[in-house]
Amino acid sequence: MFIGTAVNNGILYVDTANQYRSTMEFDEALIEAGATRMRPILMTTLTTVISMIPMALAIGNAGSMNQGLAIVNIGGLTASTILCLLMLPVYYSVMTPKSRRDAQAIHSELDDEV
Repeated sequence: MFIGTAVNNGILYVDTANQYRSTMEFDEALIEAGATRMRPILMTTLTTVISMIPMALAIGNAGSMNQGLAIVNIGGLTASTILCLLMLPVYYSVMTPKSRRDAQAIHSELDDEV
């Protein structure tokens, strides 16, 4: 469950950034994708974290058995959300070749002139 949510957050960001790159400059697309997708990413994470709080408090007879799972999920989702919002744009920028960014900018300028 934790890995699925963390990967989904990254996919949301990268897909939005790729869509924005067709109409914006590279850096502007990365910033706009973060601003646009921050709320859905935070909502997804917060609903899962909030639902895990009763399990993390080990309420009930069998609560201590599931307490570790809940604590790991809460910590992992919190860390992955922070990394997704802060580190993923940096990683995406580093991993995209400069020639591909420049080619897209030239293509965008040519479309504007026509």
